[in-house]
Amino acid sequence: MKRGIRFAVLLAALASLILLMGCTLGSSVESLFALPQLPEEYRELSAMLEGFLDEGYTYVTPTVGPNVEPVQMVDLDGDSIKEAVALLQRSGETDPLRVMVFRQSNSGFERLCTVEHTGAGVDSINYYDMTGDGTAELVIGWRGENERQTLSVYRMGRETLLLLESEYTEYMMKDLTGSGEPGLLLLRENAPFSSVAEYYTWETDILRLTQHCPIDREMREISRGSMVGGSIAGGIPAVFLTCVNSSNAATTEVLICDEGAGLINVASDYTTHLYCQLDPQDVDGDGITEIPYPVQNTNGDQNSASKDTLVSWMRCDASGNLVKVSETYHCQSYGWYITLPEEQWDRITVMNGDIISGENCVEFSLDGKPIAALYSITCENRESRAQMGDRFIVTRLPGTIYAGEVYDAAADDEAITALRNRFSMIVNTWESAGKE
Repeated sequence: MKRGIRFAVLLAALASLILLMGCTLGSSVESLFALPQLPEEYRELSAMLEGFLDEGYTYVTPTVGPNVEPVQMVDLDGDSIKEAVALLQRSGETDPLRVMVFRQSNSGFERLCTVEHTGAGVDSINYYDMTGDGTAELVIGWRGENERQTLSVYRMGRETLLLLESEYTEYMMKDLTGSGEPGLLLLRENAPFSSVAEYYTWETDILRLTQHCPIDREMREISRGSMVGGSIAGGIPAVFLTCVNSSNAATTEVLICDEGAGLINVASDYTTHLYCQLDPQDVDGDGITEIPYPVQNTNGDQNSASKDTLVSWMRCDASGNLVKVSETYHCQSYGWYITLPEEQWDRITVMNGDIISGENCVEFSLDGKPIAALYSITCENRESRAQMGDRFIVTRLPGTIYAGEVYDAAADDEAITALRNRFSMIVNTWESAGKE
């Protein structure tokens, strides 16, 4: 039974290979219960990993990021042939954690290299070509005891070379200089109540700390918020740090690389606001990242935290100046938002409508006068309820219909089309260590 569980774990990790090889299962009843037959070279890899498990190793699963499988297939050197990366641990050793890289050859898989480390687990693993040689480096976040984390960057080969090792809380790959070369922005605690941002780039065979700046925030505040890569006005590359304190008050720090001053925080004096669980993003599609500032919640209270709120979106420039470029209502409870016309900015208020089982209503008022409503309908008779009276269907998702209603008796097809065009679904993105 134990060996069967091991094989099931490995089979799940290698399932994508079956698709890549063009393997398909037949439609017969027997085929529904038959295990896929792995190509010979992958059965050899399976046997190699089973050998490590028999020696007392167990698989390790990263906790954050896009790469969370214990066995990952990645093309590390750009030759269109995927290498296998296995994450293992064996208790009772000085360095219990192992990351093993296996390369395909004419005779099957062979082990290229092994990285060993102390710690309790793997926080994340990513693959980036930091050196520009066409081969990705291993960027591994190790989870240590007492919640301490260590970031290590390895150049792979028969002998692995450690390029960088540092304690960290968050990190991101981002070209902040506009050189076209990747850079590593690392955040770590610098003192009990402050932090530091460090920017590393590849220079003359070394991953060098080239720029840094202080951040007057505790790392725990950044961990409660987010780290997002984007651009400020003028297309200047930037990293946006949303910091959230224990009172749920948020500020956004904006880091850029200035040609003369180096890495600087251009937004360290922003007024705090209640955290509405929205990250900086390009909300209007102009290629510039906007910063969200909640305006009013659906209960009418500007001083209470809510996921459903009117939001002003502010563009930042290199001097830290803010300009409002958009206003939305975000209904995160039901996964949608609507962009308001500029002539209605700061004039709209929003309230929850009547509570009906299987139906949520959000009502919009302009200068105190109700003008429209949007409905999220999940009940069994949602099709009929979405077209009841003057309602019209905005969009459909499995299990939910989103409907609108314009209260103006003179509303025409143009007004209905305008509301549909301003309606969008919220696209949730996974948070990943190191990702822009």
